[in-house]
Parts: sequence; structure tokens; C-alpha cells
Amino acid sequence: MNKNDLKILQEAILRAPDNIALRLSYALKLFKIKEYDESEKNYHHVLKLDPENIKAKQGLIELYFAKGNYSAVIVIAEELSARNLTSEKILELQVKALLRQNSLTEAQELYNKILERNPFYFDEELDSVLNDQEEYFDENREGEQGYTEKDDFDPFDDFSPMDMPDFISNPEQLLLPRSEPGFGAMAGQDYVKQALQNLYIHLDLDGDTITRFDIKPTGSILLYGPPGCGKTFAVTHMPYEFDIDIIPFDWNRVSNNQSISREFIIPFYFNMARLQMPCTIFIDQVDQLIGPLSHEEQNRYLGQMLLEIDAMYRYNQNIMLIGATNAVWDINPALLRHGRFDNALFVYPPDEADRQIFIETRLNRYNVKYISCDELVEKSSLFSFSDLEKLFDIAIKRHLSKHLNKSSHKLPDLEYPIIAETLNTSKPSTLYWFDKIITSTNASFKMTEIYDEVNAYISRQKG
Repeated sequence: MNKNDLKILQEAILRAPDNIALRLSYALKLFKIKEYDESEKNYHHVLKLDPENIKAKQGLIELYFAKGNYSAVIVIAEELSARNLTSEKILELQVKALLRQNSLTEAQELYNKILERNPFYFDEELDSVLNDQEEYFDENREGEQGYTEKDDFDPFDDFSPMDMPDFISNPEQLLLPRSEPGFGAMAGQDYVKQALQNLYIHLDLDGDTITRFDIKPTGSILLYGPPGCGKTFAVTHMPYEFDIDIIPFDWNRVSNNQSISREFIIPFYFNMARLQMPCTIFIDQVDQLIGPLSHEEQNRYLGQMLLEIDAMYRYNQNIMLIGATNAVWDINPALLRHGRFDNALFVYPPDEADRQIFIETRLNRYNVKYISCDELVEKSSLFSFSDLEKLFDIAIKRHLSKHLNKSSHKLPDLEYPIIAETLNTSKPSTLYWFDKIITSTNASFKMTEIYDEVNAYISRQKG
């Protein structure tokens, strides 16, 4: 057991004493090093917060079995069984507890039930005992307690404290790099820069001002809009711009490590942020994480997310939360209430001024000779930044194809007419996104300010 793992969890619990996932993880680690009393206290703390928590009851079954408290094992296991919340492993421990209390008949019935469910089930101890009962109750087995490593029951699946990833002890590995030149890499979009700066305004205020205006050190914002308009791009340049730490949420980076089960990924990221405070969590494509309520798994993740966000605000933790989404119509309204994602910012396609900055920058980069780029700016209305990038990529390829085999001399610079011609055959990808908004059948979404704001934007473009 890595003592640093326990220390990290202890510090996190001090900051979030009522975080259930954190308590469960800590209780499991304590159990693994045979700190049974402390482990039991943490499991009971979880049950005090959530009397129906299944993981805590499963953990107590394993704990009480190891301590030889077989009556408690049987009572808890019977309760779960009555609610149809038992598993094969819980039944197995229940059978072994019954045997150690000499309740042979009940043990045999339960063992038969396991075999009915799974004809391929095999446990060496139970098979030998229940097929040769006299051998089991000989004097050599009297007073035997506990069970072998083979029988270990891990209610947290693949959560192994012996195989922690490097970024547990070196959380800097989780952070976004601080890339220069910060917001200087963005073409315009002053409204996006200002909104993100306002999120961190408390960092520039003195203590007296913070107290007078009751300013909290936490906050959140949801960036939404068509793909390719700069939502993620802006966030990736924030660490350098604001000198802050940002942890990007990624299911696979943690779960693929095989040290933390998927169920605890959301609490894991928030706990890592608590250890790094002040810190920001960035969830890209948040709609894929907690989508429509019709999906049972996403419902569970939504509940976990709301629990963590509520704790973030309740305890005034110095954590910021930034979400980004294209499929804004799939965002659950519960996330848009006050105290969740307090702010929502529509990151729309670059306007005329921003397109001009972008296009002029590209023309100068490729040494294109031009008098005015007004034509390109006007005809690229509703183009995203990605669309504009694609425009120049295609134009360059056409230019190379036109000149590559004509001469052995140096290729000429990119020409303005090729760019204009390419634009004439291009369409903005954002049209599909706006059509999805207009034709959305999500009644809850159509009652939000987000829907109204996008509709107003569409009306202005038509006008």
C-alpha cells in the first residue's frame, strides 16, 4: 500500500467530508491494509449520508466477514437479497458465514441457489464442504475465521490501491499545458475572452472587496455553439493567459489505467481538483457525458455530476467548472439551474470583423497578393473557424496540383483567385447545426434562454 495514496484521500476528505465516493474509496483502502475499525467508521459515515448506499453495504459484508462477525454478514446480505440487490459474491460470503455459524441447512439452500443461477460456479471450499459435510466440521476447522485471498470481494471492481497511475502522485500530468501566446492565438472573439476573464475576476480582487460583495471563489460556465467556432480552442489557451491550472476531463485516460472503475471517474476528477485548488475542470462535449434522461447510465452520471457541482458551491471550494458542447439540445435542464452551470455563452460563428482578422492573417502567412479581402469576408458568412481553415487547405492543394508538374523551378506563392474560386464552391458547416436547433423536438430545450438566444441570432442573420 502506498502511504501517499492514503494521505491524498485524507486531505481530500478534509476538504469534502461528505463526498460519498471519496469515503468509499478511503474505506476500501483501509480495509486492504486491515485497518478494520477505521474502515468500518467510514462505511458507516457513508450510510449516515445515504442509508441505501449499496457499495457501503457490500463493503461492510466483506469487512465483517474478515472480522469474524458472521451474524452481521448474514443480516446485511439478507437485506440486500430481499431487495434483489445481491450478487454471486455476496451470496458466496453469506453461505460461508452460515457455515461458520453451523447453519448447514440454510447454507446448502443458498449454495444451491448460486448453482441454479450459474451452473458453472465453483468454489473449492464450498464444493468440498457441502459435498462432504463431516470433513468440514472436523476439529481442525473450529474457530477458523476470515477467508483466503482467493475469496476477496472487491465492491469497487478494478479499483486497486496497489496499482495507482502516475498522475495520482504527480497530478501535474493531468493539467493542460500552458501554451503561448494565450488569447493572442485567437482571432478576435473579444466577447468570449471577456466572459472567461469574468469567471476568474476574484483572482484580481483584494480580500476586502471579496468580503464586501460576498464574492465566491468558485463558478462555472457552459460554452455552446456550432462545431469549429473556438470553444475548446479558447479553453486550451487559458492556462497561459490566466496563469491557472486546468484539468481536462477524459473518461479513457483514467479508466483505461485499470486502477479506477468508470463509476468513480467523475468524483475522481473533482477530488483531484480539490487537491490542486485553485483549479479548473474542463469537460469537453459535456452532452456525451450526461445526455438525455432516457439513458439509465447517463442518469447515474448526471446524478454524480450534480452532487459534485453542488458540493463545489456549498463548500465554496476554489474550483471552476467549464463545459463545452455542440449538442446543446441534449443538455439536461437540471444542469442549467442556478448553482450548476450559472452562465451559458453562445460561441457563434466568427462575425465579419473576426473573419477579416482570420483571413488577413492567412493571406499574409502565405504571401498572397491582394488589394482587399472584402469579397472573401462577405461570402464566408456563417463559416466557422474550422471552415475557414479548410478553405485555405483546399485552396493550397489546388494551387499545388496546378503548378507542381509544370516547372522544375520554385513553386509560385498562393494566388488570391484560387482562394476566391474555392470559396464559391464551399458552404458553411454550421448550417446543419442551426437546422438542428430550429427542428429540435426537445420541448424542455425550447423553453430555455439558450434556445431563445440562438433563435434571435438566426433572425438577425436573416435580416
